[in-house]
Amino acid sequence: TDMLDQAKEEQVQWWKDIKESQLKSIYASVCRDGRNSHLPKMEEMMATTKSRPIDYDPVESFHQFPNQNDASYAEQKLAVQTNITSIDKYCGRHGRNGALTCTRNSIIHGSPGSGKSYVVQTSVFYSISQGLNTLSSCIQGARANAIGGIHLHKWILLHDQKHTRFSYRAAQQAVEKILRKPINLHAVLTLDVLFLDECGQISAEQVATLDIIFRKVRRSNLPFGGVL
Repeated sequence: TDMLDQAKEEQVQWWKDIKESQLKSIYASVCRDGRNSHLPKMEEMMATTKSRPIDYDPVESFHQFPNQNDASYAEQKLAVQTNITSIDKYCGRHGRNGALTCTRNSIIHGSPGSGKSYVVQTSVFYSISQGLNTLSSCIQGARANAIGGIHLHKWILLHDQKHTRFSYRAAQQAVEKILRKPINLHAVLTLDVLFLDECGQISAEQVATLDIIFRKVRRSNLPFGGVL
């Protein structure tokens, strides 16, 4: 993805805007009332690249909230650690051939108010701190805006699949549109980490369609074309 990131200025600017939007959302959410003042500054985060990551350990600085029981805190911390391990493996830090292996995706689920959003934002923040092209997305437009991301259908160019039973046909139509849109094509080709919020709202057919799109556009047989 590094070579592809040397593309036209507007394509590179697209990633900068997405990065800034996600960071603003995270800072506004997790730094309220003076909390998490230890986080790296916005300027430092915006300057990160794969060759210039920030030395930041979210697990070490993960704090227990007032009135949060020990079991909930331990579960949240484990979820963050699992995501961090996956991101580090993607970066090739675990084993000599780490970057050449397929890193399994993870799903964070729990009841309302259990801290899923906090865990996800911590993981997104870490991913950005490592210089990875990270995109938060959701099938619900309002929620996508709230997390500083972009609506799933807007950047992957999926049409409404409500009446579509065949994922392959929907994927083929999306691929044809993406290949005609330089910015969307650049986004799919250079994406490292995708965080899908409210993924329970996405149907199995839509997940299969995403998988096909990434494999075809990125020309990879890895799940989701190698996207974490």
